[in-house]
Amino acid sequence: MLNRSTSVLLLCVLLSGCAGSSLKRQKPALVPNLPTTAVQAHEVTPELKAEYENAIAMLREGETDPAQDALNNLLKKDDQIAGAHLNLALILYRNGEYDQAKRSVERTLQLSPRNAAAYNLQGTLMRRGGNFDGAALAYANAMAADPNYAPAYLNMAILFDIYLQFWDDARQFYQRYQQLSTNPDPRVEHWLQDLNHRINEQRG
Repeated sequence: MLNRSTSVLLLCVLLSGCAGSSLKRQKPALVPNLPTTAVQAHEVTPELKAEYENAIAMLREGETDPAQDALNNLLKKDDQIAGAHLNLALILYRNGEYDQAKRSVERTLQLSPRNAAAYNLQGTLMRRGGNFDGAALAYANAMAADPNYAPAYLNMAILFDIYLQFWDDARQFYQRYQQLSTNPDPRVEHWLQDLNHRINEQRG
């Protein structure tokens, strides 16, 4: 079964578009709305599974264009492989093809409605489009789908820190990201120190 896939390209998505600012606004409501009904697992033939694994191997080697071609060819044969849609979405995102990436993410979630990685990318696409409430909900969905999925906490922290400026909330999400990471990220630790400094200055 390939209905869930942790993308090998997620690190290309995490910290993109981390510049920007926003006037102070109402805090988004972080109420996940995951589907309650399960989707039947999709069985993939051994031949198609081998094609999928070959495409992922290409991604790991940085062969993005051949991997994209392989995923597209695979999906022509079987459009119900959620992991293929997700990895294709990540390639499209990296290439700046945001509308196509959005469609691939939506298809991923149709097939795998509790896919944390797909919600994470959906949030990043929404954040890029200025839909901050939608981005917050998507990241909340990612956390609800997998409470230990660290990238969603980092992206939520970035959203609350830079875009929405709810700094206390951002600090909590940064801290949770560091707790979930096998090796805490020194860049995030630096951001936390800077954030703590801003919070202390704001409070006088």
